[in-house]
Amino acid sequence: MKIIFMGTPEFSVKILAPLINEKDFDIELVVTKKDGTNKRGKIVESPVALLAHKYNLNVLKLESFKEEKEKIENLKPDLIVTAAYGKILPEYILSIPKYGCINVHASLLPKYRGSNPICEAIRNGDKKTGVTIMYMDKGMDTGDIIEKKEIEIEESDNLTTLTNKLSILGSSMICDVIRKIGDGTNKRAKQDNSLATYTKMITKEDEHLDFDDTSKNIFNKVRSLADDPASYVMFNDNQIKIYSGYILKENASCMPGTIVKLLKNGIAVKTKDFLYVITKLKPSGKKEMDARSYINGLKENIIGESYE
Repeated sequence: MKIIFMGTPEFSVKILAPLINEKDFDIELVVTKKDGTNKRGKIVESPVALLAHKYNLNVLKLESFKEEKEKIENLKPDLIVTAAYGKILPEYILSIPKYGCINVHASLLPKYRGSNPICEAIRNGDKKTGVTIMYMDKGMDTGDIIEKKEIEIEESDNLTTLTNKLSILGSSMICDVIRKIGDGTNKRAKQDNSLATYTKMITKEDEHLDFDDTSKNIFNKVRSLADDPASYVMFNDNQIKIYSGYILKENASCMPGTIVKLLKNGIAVKTKDFLYVITKLKPSGKKEMDARSYINGLKENIIGESYE
């Protein structure tokens, strides 16, 4: 089967890898986003582009599908497979492949359509999530479902670990789904649009921790953004990124955001109800560190001070 693959981040890499290794599949083209910049300002290729180069696959870095529509048509693909590509495919692309276009989406559709399903599931305190492989149509994640599988979300999971688990799950599903599409034995079920929920792009405002919130919501928000982009607080006009923590079911008679005490493994901060203990953080201009190392390096007593 002639396949065009479209994807960009690490999640996509694990979906592309088994397709490359499947002898009955021919990866005609890998489409990814144009080169970006890393945290140091260096221009870097996407993880998917790097994997494609390793196997000498043809790579196309697109800004607009209109530029390369003819090239994609001329390849006469049987199937287009997308996984976290980052763009909605226009109808003139959807109509090209013999068997249509399918997408590997990191949620149990129709829940969490859109670009940040993994973050949303953790932030909302969900106990389970999963991967849905679906046909693509002109809507955002609205196409017919081919297959979906679920996994549990552990309290120890964060955005990084759960993304990895879901990409592994998706990679275990994709080849079998494509083979079934090829021989006509795949399932196809319409989504119940009345159950649909949507996610949104994460903004800088979304990353800020508000200690007026409950300890549970803060705990989930930190997990949902770790390790990148990460939540943050402000302290003496400096940004401190927060990577992990836990809830300490104690109360304190002070304003939310107040640093109540320093523990062996963290910094206990007053929230709306209990205390949230920060265990891993990154002060502005420094490396990520555990809270104990941060505390040991302090030159002043911060108990009673407040995070904003």
